[in-house]
Amino acid sequence: ADRADSDTLRTMLLLRTMSRSIKGHVVAEVRDIDNEPLVAMVGGRMTDTLVSHDMVGRLMLLSARQPGLAKVYESLLGFEGDEFYKEEWPQLVGTMFRELQRHFPDAVPIGVYTNEEKAWLSPPPDYVMQPGDQVMVLAEDNNTYSPAEPVDEDAGEAPSPEKPPQKVEKILFCGWRRDIRDLLQQLDRIVERGSEVHMMTHCVPLSERTERLLEDGL
Repeated sequence: ADRADSDTLRTMLLLRTMSRSIKGHVVAEVRDIDNEPLVAMVGGRMTDTLVSHDMVGRLMLLSARQPGLAKVYESLLGFEGDEFYKEEWPQLVGTMFRELQRHFPDAVPIGVYTNEEKAWLSPPPDYVMQPGDQVMVLAEDNNTYSPAEPVDEDAGEAPSPEKPPQKVEKILFCGWRRDIRDLLQQLDRIVERGSEVHMMTHCVPLSERTERLLEDGL
């Protein structure tokens, strides 16, 4: 991971030292979350960093705790089913975001890509579409949807806002990850107080596990 991140850092330094100024946007993959601040500092404002290993770990953790969530991610991010699209529709200028769904029977508006080139997911319902704004949607394809005359539909009753009470859990971790500290801290924020984590792995000897976790501040 450190070797891959060092290659990314050298690439960012090369881009910053080029004689001609670069116009555009850079997305840099970082393998170790501890290296992310350095890559972000070198890249500057034109760079967004993506800590892939950390993101995959979080997705695995959430998917394990919520059956069916992995299928949702696969549908949203895979090549089959619906995908994300954005397009400008001048006829929708002046329309509030809450009204967009009535104009798209074959798509689901999820946000706005503003005329300032900023992606805004789930903007306030009373946000008014401006000239140059693009509607971000989930749709089957980019040619399967377009604005239509608004249609009223019965959305039914909204689910209860009350969350069911959490229960104390016992969770088994099989294996070991170099970012196990971050996963445990993430898990600690979402489980009920008093929950337990049991670890089973052959990667790290039992005598070293506690020492490593203590070194990581756990």
